[in-house]
Amino acid sequence: MWPKNSKIFTRNACKTLFFVVLVLFVACIAPIQPVWGESVFTIAVDAGHSRNNPGAYSARKVGEHTFNSRIAGLLVDELKKHKKFKPVLINETGADISLKKRVELIKEAKPDLLVSIHHDSVQPAYLSKWIWNGWSVDYSDRYSGFSLFYSEKNKHGKKSLRLALLLGNALLDKGLRPSLHHAEKIKGENRELVDKEKGVYRYDNLVVLRSAACPAVLVECGIIKNRRDEVLLSSAPYQQKIVEALQKAISDFVGSTACIFNAEPADLGGAACANGGGGCHCRTLCCPAAGSRIATHSANGLTGSSKAYRLVAQLPLIDKVCLRKRNQHFHLDCGVSIFPVSIRLLTSIRNRDLWRG
Repeated sequence: MWPKNSKIFTRNACKTLFFVVLVLFVACIAPIQPVWGESVFTIAVDAGHSRNNPGAYSARKVGEHTFNSRIAGLLVDELKKHKKFKPVLINETGADISLKKRVELIKEAKPDLLVSIHHDSVQPAYLSKWIWNGWSVDYSDRYSGFSLFYSEKNKHGKKSLRLALLLGNALLDKGLRPSLHHAEKIKGENRELVDKEKGVYRYDNLVVLRSAACPAVLVECGIIKNRRDEVLLSSAPYQQKIVEALQKAISDFVGSTACIFNAEPADLGGAACANGGGGCHCRTLCCPAAGSRIATHSANGLTGSSKAYRLVAQLPLIDKVCLRKRNQHFHLDCGVSIFPVSIRLLTSIRNRDLWRG
């Protein structure tokens, strides 16, 4: 038999239960201390070709794989210096493997991004002969420089392009220059040149790029058929320049993108910002998960004014966060997924609720 005040007791019990559930929910989604930068990003570094099938030969009869494995190994060592990276060297032993097997090894690594290291040649029409150490060897000094390839058939085509553009910027900053010979309208070339200044080409059917389940770029570090380029590409200081540029671009990609621009350029200028260009008339970004670095890019057509922010209270279940600077307010659009239920929260928070990281 219930006591006389059973209704009051029941109401109080319900209130208490509701309060407990609410506290647990808030504790789950809004930790007091925000978590930032703790994610580890797996970087697959693919050294193209193999010891016995080395790819192209240089102007001094050195196989391309020798150059590829050197840069790949140095890049892995450089990435290991940073706790946020877990580099994985694909086909570390340089064994003869099929293209299918290479794709499988990359898939097994479950990378967050892929960088495939290669060194370049030219089409036969551009080759000449010279005598080196008593050997008649092909060479071409007509073209010089690096090239970068991405595939729109990669499921992360736009992110792959952004990575390629960052790589191009970093290589340019180190004093390297791109080669444009892959855009020549001749047999074996005629590739779509997406960015002339940065040496970025679209090549949809490169299998390693197309089949990767993450953003992927193939880097042609230089042209080993060019006699001067070969000397540079064989030197430790020049190799270090390349590796530092690659590491910088990867860090920039991971640091700024764990933010992804979903807005169309015509709407918000997002792609222009993401590509390092101007013409952005508001600060717009989307981050896929809590703990990601939230970076704003240039506004009002200005460049080089990136700032990083993080939220005072992180939401671990955030699926998407979009910030737009309007009238000195940041509008936070959270698509939150809780088990099978998806809800959308729209709130507005002032600048004081964000702080620079």
